[in-house]
Amino acid sequence: VLIGGGLFSTAGGLKLYRIILMARHSFKELEHIIYPHSVHTDRLGRFAYDGEGMRAIWSAMVLFLGTWAICSLILAAQGVHAEAALIAALSALTNMGPLYAYGWEPAQIWPEFHQMTGLSTVTLSLVMVAGRLEVIGLVAGFSLLFVKR
Repeated sequence: VLIGGGLFSTAGGLKLYRIILMARHSFKELEHIIYPHSVHTDRLGRFAYDGEGMRAIWSAMVLFLGTWAICSLILAAQGVHAEAALIAALSALTNMGPLYAYGWEPAQIWPEFHQMTGLSTVTLSLVMVAGRLEVIGLVAGFSLLFVKR
């Protein structure tokens, strides 16, 4: 669920090509420690990427994980069990609602969505919208720097 669809996919989660690019970028940075003057190509197939693109990809991952953590904390503060809060936040962020009701083992302590508090349901709704719009795009849309351009 964390790693959702491919390029131009509407699936939730981190996109597969972003995971591949982050892994390649990490290995390239580690190789620069050993061979500081080596030259590397910055391509994945026919797609070229640069430092600015990699910053955006890493930022998207950090925002994804941060949004998941904040939503989980809000749900846990509202009385939802910790494991249930993590799964509910992940299912909302990746727009994979049935994941929460999959039939996990401690289901007796997991509240149904309709049994959660108002703040919990509003939080899950906002996180669902953020996950659908991609968190980085949502932040960019509200950024003052974006508006000034």
